[in-house]
Amino acid sequence: MYRAVLRHFAATGTAPSHTETSSAADAVGLHAAAALRQLSAVDLLAVDDGGRLIAAYPFSPVPTPHTVSLGEVDVFAMCAIDALGMPFMLDTDALITSADPHTGQPIQVTVAEGAATYQPPEAVVVYAASHATGRSVNTCCSTINFFTSAENAQVWITAHPTLTATVLDQDQATTLARDIFEPLLA
Repeated sequence: MYRAVLRHFAATGTAPSHTETSSAADAVGLHAAAALRQLSAVDLLAVDDGGRLIAAYPFSPVPTPHTVSLGEVDVFAMCAIDALGMPFMLDTDALITSADPHTGQPIQVTVAEGAATYQPPEAVVVYAASHATGRSVNTCCSTINFFTSAENAQVWITAHPTLTATVLDQDQATTLARDIFEPLLA
């Protein structure tokens, strides 16, 4: 069912409807609401109190700062690592657009033939989380971002002392994203 949700996002750029999640659940002998609650309990996706998807990592059903162009479909990622992971999960090229949350300057990452090229060339990723427990959507999705430079990243980290944060270089960020997401649909 989780894979059906991910494939739907990748194909359409949108969250599956209640009817579509029910069909996916029925196909594998599950009740949709119960299956979504179970997937949410292990933080593979998140649902609101009404059972609607609010996250299906790596996809977001609502706009975020991270847009991923997958050929003919544009999708939103929950965070920078999720954006980087999508092309590896889907075995496709992609163009990621984002903005440095400290300066607002644009950042682009082109993933082609399994390699990521960052613009500006000094761009990095901050991997940060709050000390709270709970779902990723509440503890880290909004704090894992691209930055135009390590210096901007460090200024942002200093301004957010309640977060546990580290700066990942491009290779570290790309490797982490690949390791997390590449096996999901394999």
